[in-house]
Amino acid sequence: MYEKYYNIFLKSGIVKKIDIFKFDQMLQETMAQCITYKKDAIIKADGQPCTDIGLVLEGEALMAKNKGDGNRAIIEVIRPGCYFGEGLVFSSASTAPKWPVTVQARTECTVLLLDNDWMLGRKPMPYVSLNQILLNMIGPICDRSQRLLQALRCFHTRSIRERIAVYLLEKVSAEDGSVTLDFNRDEWADYLFIPRPSLSRELSKMKEDGLIDFYKSTFHILNKEALMQYLQW
Repeated sequence: MYEKYYNIFLKSGIVKKIDIFKFDQMLQETMAQCITYKKDAIIKADGQPCTDIGLVLEGEALMAKNKGDGNRAIIEVIRPGCYFGEGLVFSSASTAPKWPVTVQARTECTVLLLDNDWMLGRKPMPYVSLNQILLNMIGPICDRSQRLLQALRCFHTRSIRERIAVYLLEKVSAEDGSVTLDFNRDEWADYLFIPRPSLSRELSKMKEDGLIDFYKSTFHILNKEALMQYLQW
């Protein structure tokens, strides 16, 4: 049933040292949900109880905090092989925690949902070792924590130029000093939590100052030392 997603399972690490056929049987017996969402559909709503762990199989999702004024702060893009909800499920909360953010389909998106009762051992996991699955998830969870720390660094900085500098320096290629954005400009502004016109103005100023050059979604850092001065921590 899940054979076509075998490479995604490998990428996520969840099937390390696990027979893929037994893993498939486990998914079927535990009634794991495989759901396809249309673009912009809400996968998990802010305030909704977190009752499962998600794994993106196809497409992309966005994790964001929506504001009352209609603005939003994008936290991360969730791509195939990446989890969401695991930090809430494995938290020390005695009752099902609630989602503090919204998860939304960035494109048409297929997601595998693993129920908390099986992942927390409330029900015996059939065919495969729950301990092995949890061990397999540790690495990806730590990697994700590093990505979220990067988002926190952007929120920590004060000026628009500082936020741009932090993002670009985190993403820059060591070979040619280039950065290809994960976002379109509107999404990037939401990620940096600044108005789109303000982002465009500051990028133009940074280009005039000889710090960066860019064309569409590709950026080149021209003066890395000057950008480094904007790093606060």
